[in-house]
This record gives sequence, structure tokens and C-alpha cells, in this order.
Amino acid sequence: MALRLARAFTGRKKILRFTGHFHGWHDHVTFGVFSHFDGTPTVGVLPEVAEQVLLAPPWDIEETRRIIESCDDIAVVIIEPTGSVWGQVPVTTAFLQAVRDITAERGIVFIFDEVISGFRCAPGGAQEATGITPDLACLGKTVAGGMHGAALVGRKDILDLLDFRHARAAGIEKVGHQGTFNAMPTSCAAGIAALEIVKSTDVCQQAIDYGRGLQDGLNKMFVQESVPWISYGSYGGFHVFLNPHEIDTTAQEIESGKFD
Repeated sequence: MALRLARAFTGRKKILRFTGHFHGWHDHVTFGVFSHFDGTPTVGVLPEVAEQVLLAPPWDIEETRRIIESCDDIAVVIIEPTGSVWGQVPVTTAFLQAVRDITAERGIVFIFDEVISGFRCAPGGAQEATGITPDLACLGKTVAGGMHGAALVGRKDILDLLDFRHARAAGIEKVGHQGTFNAMPTSCAAGIAALEIVKSTDVCQQAIDYGRGLQDGLNKMFVQESVPWISYGSYGGFHVFLNPHEIDTTAQEIESGKFD
């Protein structure tokens, strides 16, 4: 829905994504995540679809800038704001801000995929944690208390394309919005309860603290066992770098994006 809205809003065709970043099962986002990093389509995806997608390196802002500035038909840039696979390959706040600036200058819709990071980084998601506001943000089933549900939030002038009255008044075709679980009562009730907890308690910080405690415990154990492994992560998520070449680095360096 986010990609479709961006195309309808801008009148442009191309999508720019970042290598390794996961955005679901849609044909435009299946390659360049776990395979086909050259931009060729995975099995079952049409080459004509893949031709409308540009892949950029989320560790190189100058190359990303070059790709964006070399094409005038980019409708949307979408990113996992904490990095691919819940921060397994971190993205720096400076990189996010630079992309925000470039997209704003060129009238490109900038999307945060917060299906994971929403309500994990902070009650306001990665947007609140980084202080960077995209044009649209995608929220997963956490917004429905773990039930069937999701949300697309953002700029009113973009979301107006979903509105029957706006489309009729503007004389344009409304963007379709179908969904098996639209307005499902149990999801709505669970969502209200979950969002009230997020709003009124420190549950987000509790999750972050639990995750950091697990990372610290793992790293102490790795030292005790004399293995070069490193546990790292952001906002409560954690990963383990097996460090096969015994590179001299720390969890903090990996998390900050200083470690390549």
C-alpha cells in the first residue's frame, strides 16, 4: 500500500530500496534481500517488475546519493530505519538524515518500514528515537496487539488518495484499499489495549533494557569461554557476530556503524 500510494502521489514509477532490507513478499521487494543482490528478479518475479527497482548500499551515502540523483523517476525510497533484519547490519542516524534530506529536496516519498521497529525503539518508533520524520511509516501487527492488523501512517496529503470524498472532489481515481481483516473487532480491541499500555507505561524501555542485559550477559560468557564472538544490537534486538577472523572490534563499534 505504501509503495502504491507513493507512485500514485508522485506520478513516478521507480522504487529505491536498500540491499538486505526486508519489506515483505510483494514482487517489488523480494530480490536483493537474501539473494539476487545484483537486482535480478527471484524466481516467479517478472523482469519488467525488477526493472522498476533500484538497489542502493545502506552503508554508503555518497553512492546512494549518486543513484538517486541519476534518476528523475524515483517515486519512493523505503528503508528499515534500524538496519536490515532488525539491525543485524545497522544503519546510522546520519545516513537516515542524509536520505531524508535528499528525498525532501527531490520530492521523493520517504518511507520507514517500522513493522519491527515501531513500538520497539520508543513509543513513537524509530521516528521518535532518531528524531527523523519520514513521509510514511508502515506498522505491523504490534499496532493490533499481536492480532491481525497493521497500519500505514503519515502525511495527510498522501493518505488523502485513499479517501473516497477527496478523490471525488479532486476528480481522480481513489487508490484501492482492500483487506481481509479490515476493521476486525477483536484486532481493534486488542490494538486499543496494546497502544494504551505503550502510551502510559515504560514497556518500550523495559524491552530495550532486557535486550541489552541479554547482550551484556552473552558477551561476558564469550569472554569467559575465550571465544571471539560478539553480541550486539539496538533497542533490545540482539545478534551474535561469530567473528571467524577474530577482528578486533566491540559491540559499540558495530552498533554505531563504524565497523564495516
